[in-house]
Amino acid sequence: MEREELDIQIKELQAKAEAFFAVAGKEEIEVYRIEKFEPVRQDPQFLGKFYDGDSYVILKLNEKDYDIHYWHGKFASGDEQATAAAFTVQLSENLQLASRHHLELMMEEGHLFMSYFKSGIFYLEGGVESGFKHVEPKTYETKLYIIKGKRYPRVWTVPIQASSLNEGDVFVLDKGMKLYFWPGKDCNVNEKMKGMEIIFNIKNRERGGHPVHLYPREDDQAEVEFWAELGGKPESINPAVPDEGVEGGSGSGDQTYHFYKVSNESGSLELSEITERPLKKDHLDTNDTFILELPDMIYVWIGKKSNLEEKKNGMLTAKNFIEQKGKPKNTRITRLPEFGEDVHFKSFFNGFYPCIAQDYGVAKGFDANTANLDIEKMANKQKEAAKQLFDMLQDYNMSVYVVENGAPVKLTESEYGHFYSDDIYIIDLQGKKHRYVLMWMGPKLEAEQYTQTSTYMDLVTNYENSNLITRSRVRRGHEEESLLSLFPNGFITHQGKRVPVSDKINHINANGIMLRIQAPFGASGRAIEQPDIKCSNLNSGDAYLVVAQGGQTVYLWLGEGANEVEEKLGQTLIEQIFAHVPVKITFKEGQEPEEFWSALGGKTQYSNVKETGIATGFEPRLFHCSNSHGHFYVQEIFNFSQDDMMNDDIMLLDAYQTIYVWIGNKSNDFEKRGAYKSAQKYIDGVRDERDKSNVQIIEIEAGKETTSFTVQFPEWRLEKAQKWLDEDPVKQLKGNLLRGLTTKVEEERKEQSKWLDPKSNKFDYEQLKGKFPEGVDPTKKEAYLNDEHFKEVFGMNQADFYNLKKWKQQELRKAKELF
Repeated sequence: MEREELDIQIKELQAKAEAFFAVAGKEEIEVYRIEKFEPVRQDPQFLGKFYDGDSYVILKLNEKDYDIHYWHGKFASGDEQATAAAFTVQLSENLQLASRHHLELMMEEGHLFMSYFKSGIFYLEGGVESGFKHVEPKTYETKLYIIKGKRYPRVWTVPIQASSLNEGDVFVLDKGMKLYFWPGKDCNVNEKMKGMEIIFNIKNRERGGHPVHLYPREDDQAEVEFWAELGGKPESINPAVPDEGVEGGSGSGDQTYHFYKVSNESGSLELSEITERPLKKDHLDTNDTFILELPDMIYVWIGKKSNLEEKKNGMLTAKNFIEQKGKPKNTRITRLPEFGEDVHFKSFFNGFYPCIAQDYGVAKGFDANTANLDIEKMANKQKEAAKQLFDMLQDYNMSVYVVENGAPVKLTESEYGHFYSDDIYIIDLQGKKHRYVLMWMGPKLEAEQYTQTSTYMDLVTNYENSNLITRSRVRRGHEEESLLSLFPNGFITHQGKRVPVSDKINHINANGIMLRIQAPFGASGRAIEQPDIKCSNLNSGDAYLVVAQGGQTVYLWLGEGANEVEEKLGQTLIEQIFAHVPVKITFKEGQEPEEFWSALGGKTQYSNVKETGIATGFEPRLFHCSNSHGHFYVQEIFNFSQDDMMNDDIMLLDAYQTIYVWIGNKSNDFEKRGAYKSAQKYIDGVRDERDKSNVQIIEIEAGKETTSFTVQFPEWRLEKAQKWLDEDPVKQLKGNLLRGLTTKVEEERKEQSKWLDPKSNKFDYEQLKGKFPEGVDPTKKEAYLNDEHFKEVFGMNQADFYNLKKWKQQELRKAKELF
């Protein structure tokens, strides 16, 4: 009988597991609670709420893989913890994509886990074993919440007494229909804003917008009521309690790390440390298991061909490692399968982000079908940034200045498009509603020189400092689509110091010139003067314009990988600048006349491989820089969005060839002064294949972001950015709450009423492509296509399109110019 019962239990567990595997992993984020040895999907409206007596499995679906977290409350039973672990191991074997595993302990969660819950997480008392079931109360139990953390707040209850308060955290007294907001005097703006967000969520999402919110530190009557609930006002409040460590991550501690090869062949854990530096991707042997040890976490990397026991026992290996090394029991663990490495792990190894090289060798040619999609992705970002800029400017007037003797000198239009490598230029675009001032820097500048260049832009704008003026800088060789498109007759970078156009033409006639023509993003091009006229400067990926010595012949050479934009720019340059040259010859690679090679000093070897400056698989990374802990530290922000920008600190955005330094308006002078040098230090420390000497650093002021910066984010809302310029955003948010303007439902209803109903209003694709017909909602232009056109454009019906993840929908919109 006992055997029969056991068989029945095993069959029941197998059935539950199979049911779980069949439905898990379909949504962007899914949370399951372990209830009686079974994972039970939690209602999305309770996202971010965890009972301290339970264990959970959290699935995060990414573009190419999964992150699976198992979370244990501090009172979770051993059986629940084991069940969560067992289900995650089995689940990873049943998912279509690779998956990383993370162990999360209550109050010790990693920053990746916390990033899923931008509004914070609530710790609730109880659990399934205690028989707790969620019901909507008709009467509310009074509770005092502490809200700790300014980026990803943690919220839990504390005793309802004055001694629970301190001046460093935010507290909310919850009396059901009354919510009292009490911030400590030492809280910063971000912590107060997060506290207000918690109140907003309780009021609107849980209680239908009915509760009132009160401010005991500002209102006498509210203060009396507040202290009455806490047993009376004390003579003094407890001082601020410093957060343990750096919030949400390891900060600068990543600088100390160890790397081990793991073996279990002897029956016990054997470690062989690999001390070679820098670490390389080749160190990760597909047949083995490795551990990367950081100060507060460890990674266990499992090779695809490692033995079955190593694959199954990855987390056990990690726990044994922690015990053997004497590390704290709360050390975070992440298990990585080969090809499922996260960006943080990859950053410790050379070789994960090689620059894309397109081979245009005569034997191979260039197969567009196998070209990396990252090139197209970058091109789409560039086009979007340019479009956003010109939408913002609308009609505009352009002036161009060159800096001479420490002051900007206005150029005549005949010099527009001519830039010299030893000079600094300023392009001033004055639109109807906005002004965009861009500085082009020929020479590479040190931190002090870079800071001094702000004066040049001040002189152009007459020292006007307005949120309607955006300032940006670009280093030679990093010109983006938004800049190149301003000069339809060509953007030409000449060698040396500026000379009059007539002098330059005379010099070319006498000595010749060689220009490399590139259209890096496929829409607008640039021409770069080569230091010498010789064959080795050629590259099959581009076009070249060569004027022979003596100025009698101009050659346009089209490399095998040259595109139509590059050819067209070459012809334009011939017409605009070299029309006086008697002989003009255009030909493709492989069809060169002998006199062409003579003009280059003879035919020699040249490159068939074009370096794009784009790294395969690389995604932008965001870092938070601050000295709020008494020392300057940098920590990475995962799953970043606009909401992660901290106005009292410095943010650093790594876009591979460009490092953006975003300066919050409330950041202190020490942080501002050190921002540029921090970016330089970051570049020196990165471990990948980029050419560090060619990485540009661009400073961005909060509220005055450039479009090339904002397109790096999943979404960017201008009105949200403008709030960083407010003197007291907390006060403004309070006003909004009092006026009842912040409910999402009302915002959406107002927004929807402005637009034509897509069900009854249809447009042709050409009417929508790159345009905004009056009344069409710009965030979902595709909805105005009829069913037939929709399928022609996207290759799928609307139902399938809207079942895709939001990032994928947006990517398709951009590709079809419906954004």
